[in-house]
Amino acid sequence: MTKTTLSLTCIITLLLIGSSYAYWYSSSVSNKVDRYIHTADLSLYTHRGVVTASIDEDPGIAIDEQIALVDEDLSEGNALLALAKYDQLLEQDPSNMELLLRMGVIYLQKNEYSLAQEKLSEVYGLKASIFSLDAAWYLALLNAEYKEWERTKQLLKEVVEGRGNYHEEAKDLLVRL
Repeated sequence: MTKTTLSLTCIITLLLIGSSYAYWYSSSVSNKVDRYIHTADLSLYTHRGVVTASIDEDPGIAIDEQIALVDEDLSEGNALLALAKYDQLLEQDPSNMELLLRMGVIYLQKNEYSLAQEKLSEVYGLKASIFSLDAAWYLALLNAEYKEWERTKQLLKEVVEGRGNYHEEAKDLLVRL
């Protein structure tokens, strides 16, 4: 074996090892969970048109329109401002499950796990809510962050069986657990 052949063999072997590690790293459960958390799209819950008024100008506008205004802050990267405004809206409508879910997801993204748990659990606990399965999905992600695998599996199965918005992602994570 020549030096060139040996060198090429070593390089190819190192490239294969590196690409195998990269594939494993990108598909591991913790990386998938992190990706799902940080790519959460709250626009899924937006069934509103674009509103041009501001919250301060007209306190009589509907809460859905006010949420749409706060969504603009959120889309501009102002999560803390959005949280503060969602909290104000929650004072107007304390039983608004959409607001609680949105806040829970933002807290989850900000690694404020106890606050996320509080908000998401409240939504999840109200099974009649259309947001209950979505809250189960985010609670599963939260439990995966804590490495509570049995609880994570339970919640993922519930999302899959209920055919929630995230049932495909839940199936994928269940397979990997």
